[in-house]
Amino acid sequence: MKSAVLKSSLVTAGVILMPLLLWAQTVSQPPAIPPSTERPAGSQSEREWQELLEARKQAETDVRDADGADQRVSRITANRSVADKAKEFYTRYPTDTLAAEARRIEILSLIGTVEEGDAASSGRLEQAVYALRNDQQISAAIRAQGASAYEFTRGLREVRGWEARLDATERIARNLIREFPGEAPAYEALWAVAKARPLQESAKLAQELVASDAPAAFKAAAQTLLDRYALIGRPIASALDEAGSKALAKIPAGTPLIVYSWSSSAPGSLDFGRMVQARRFAALGVCLDTDSAEAGKVARSLGLGGEHVYDGNGIQGLAAVGLKFSAAGQIYLVDSSGVIRDVRGGEDFEPKIAVLGFRTPVINPTPEQLRP
Repeated sequence: MKSAVLKSSLVTAGVILMPLLLWAQTVSQPPAIPPSTERPAGSQSEREWQELLEARKQAETDVRDADGADQRVSRITANRSVADKAKEFYTRYPTDTLAAEARRIEILSLIGTVEEGDAASSGRLEQAVYALRNDQQISAAIRAQGASAYEFTRGLREVRGWEARLDATERIARNLIREFPGEAPAYEALWAVAKARPLQESAKLAQELVASDAPAAFKAAAQTLLDRYALIGRPIASALDEAGSKALAKIPAGTPLIVYSWSSSAPGSLDFGRMVQARRFAALGVCLDTDSAEAGKVARSLGLGGEHVYDGNGIQGLAAVGLKFSAAGQIYLVDSSGVIRDVRGGEDFEPKIAVLGFRTPVINPTPEQLRP
């Protein structure tokens, strides 16, 4: 069972798998308009493109403002309207530099209608996806985005259960990698699966990503994960810099220890720090902020638990680099002998700390609680 206080921290750390986020993020980010000699300022195509973006923005507002039973109808109507405008644009201006982007917007909007139960849009969606992914005149990046949004939402729609969703996501991602080698969406999903799998399977997938044609950012992240796994079984002291060692020396020896990264801009990591203090756990907090003075004020005002390491270099600080922290909200567990036993402590937190002997001290114990 995952601790409730860790939910936001886990999201911050990037541990929770949400394949549909691939679609949601793409839908919510209107594209920047690249420079184009085909679309001079004030031209009709430029005006219609701006109208499409405005319709998309208005659709998001309409959906947010809808109430009760009207929400579903509002979402379907709004998404269908945007899809129609997108089709009008690329039909009228097939050679425009943003015609392909308009086709992608149509697909994403149609996915929105189908996900709301608009069966009448299913056929149009399938045709739009087929046309996009098979048009070699369109960049592989755009084709991969449209196809991935479609395949993940369709493939996961009826899948239930954590393991089944992981398996389905990995299967879909591998199919998309074969179709669009080197393009980001499928690798992003595979990377999410790698972080969610048990340790040995996770390491295997991370090694595969490092050796793959994935974009450099995913390869680097996978290597960092492998480096973090390599810390398991090592004394915590061996991974710390001088400042970290001094902070560690303030913690009584022979007690299990939590090591966590935090930042004042990451609410989940702050929630975790407050929980550490509330439960009186021995802990070492590594701050990833670049303004150490302000971060210290935050730690004191919120009562973040444990001893703290501050380094004005943020994520490039010596302690963060030594511990392979790549984001705020990452949690390591150290046993009573000072050896790192877990670098994914945010998952199944309560059972893990019980095994390592963590205990929450009782404040003002009763005589019965003091009895051996």
